[in-house]
This record gives sequence, structure tokens and C-alpha cells, in this order.
Amino acid sequence: MKLGKSVATVLARIISRSPHLSELSLDRTELGDSGAAILARGLVRTRSLVHLRLSSSKLSYLGAMAIFAAVGRNRSITCLDLSSCGDANRNRAGPASMSTLKEAFGKSNTIGFINLSGNGIGDLGLADLVEGVVNGTGSVLSLNLSFNSFTHAAVPDIARLVSKSKSLIELDISGNLFGKEVSSL
Repeated sequence: MKLGKSVATVLARIISRSPHLSELSLDRTELGDSGAAILARGLVRTRSLVHLRLSSSKLSYLGAMAIFAAVGRNRSITCLDLSSCGDANRNRAGPASMSTLKEAFGKSNTIGFINLSGNGIGDLGLADLVEGVVNGTGSVLSLNLSFNSFTHAAVPDIARLVSKSKSLIELDISGNLFGKEVSSL
């Protein structure tokens, strides 16, 4: 399903004005980067939205950055799902958006659950993400980083995440390319 700019504009308006909307799912849509930028304006203003699901919404690092920046300014969103399912409409937040997510963790103390499965974060992006979780103001409880093309070079960052986070109780790193080095954790 393709969501155009006009639909994203209406959704942003609804989100910002609804005092009771607690969950929004736009999974498997073609929201895209421009739609994410528009939706982000509504996310900044909402005080009721708790769970935001944008799985497989065709976001690149630009759309992910818009969402991450908005979530960083929001005080109600606790669950964020930007995962990718299958090959259609994949989200590709990639390493470039992780610095924005790191900043969001520094501003928001509400993000507790985040799913970034299949986003191509890679070893480079992981360092910023870990920095945000470890030094952020919030309490990230659950982090899904499965299928993000991490290699053995990411093992020290994973070890730092696990040992330094004061709140993390669930971590999914399955489907990555660690090799034998993971046994060193």
C-alpha cells in the first residue's frame, strides 16, 4: 500500500490532535522518506502515542533520521519498530542514521523497546547506537538488532552494550555474521 504525502499529512494532523491514540501501525506501507518527514511533525506533538510501528515502510536513512529526531523530542513513545520483513518495502536506516538515534537516546527517556532488525546498520552504525544506549538518558530494555550485517569487528561494541547498559534485559543479534569471535563475549 502506497501512502502519499496527502495521507501522511492527514495522519500527522490526526496523531498530533488525538488525545487517546496510543498505537499506530503503518507496517508494510510505502510511507517512504517524504512521508516519514511529514509524519514526524505529528509525532513531535503527540502526548498519547506509545507504540509506533513502521516495519517495512520503505525508509532510507533520511526517513529513519526524521523519525528518530521526532522520537527524541517526544515524551510518550516507548516502543519503536522500524524493522524490515522480507524483501518488499525494506527499511534501510543504515549506519548514517545511527548518529541521529544516538541523539534521540540523549534527549528522550521514554524509549524502552526498539526493533531495527534488517536495517543494514553494519559495524560502523553500531558504535553510535551503542553510545546512545549506554550514555543516553533513557532505559532501553529491549533491542532487536538481528540481520544487520554485523561482523566480528562489532563484537567489542556488542560486549560494551551488554556490560555497560544499566537497563538492557533483552538483546537479539541473531542472523549477523559474527563468526567464531562471538564466543569471546
